[in-house]
Amino acid sequence: MSRFDQRDLATNPYGKCKDCDTSLATEDAASAHMKETRHAVWVLNPSRERNIERHVSFEIETALDDAFEGLYRLVDSGEVTSDEIEKALASSCYIDEEWRRYVENGQ
Repeated sequence: MSRFDQRDLATNPYGKCKDCDTSLATEDAASAHMKETRHAVWVLNPSRERNIERHVSFEIETALDDAFEGLYRLVDSGEVTSDEIEKALASSCYIDEEWRRYVENGQ
């Protein structure tokens, strides 16, 4: 079992209602409860897909923070302007294409 896999729903429900403490066994049950009651749900046992999405988002945010710090040092030093960085980013940020290139080239 991978750390991204969803735990057994029989013993680990998908979520719990924030408003009425109802235990919700599956994502579908949670969606139906939210639709019927307009309550919010804590997701306690997300799907494999959601776990992977969360991890990928964390990794990208971390990498972007590091990249932005380096770019800001260029702005802070007066070598470039923030507008110049923004213009360059607009023409170069294709994360999905960069990922494919990374994998195809053997990292």
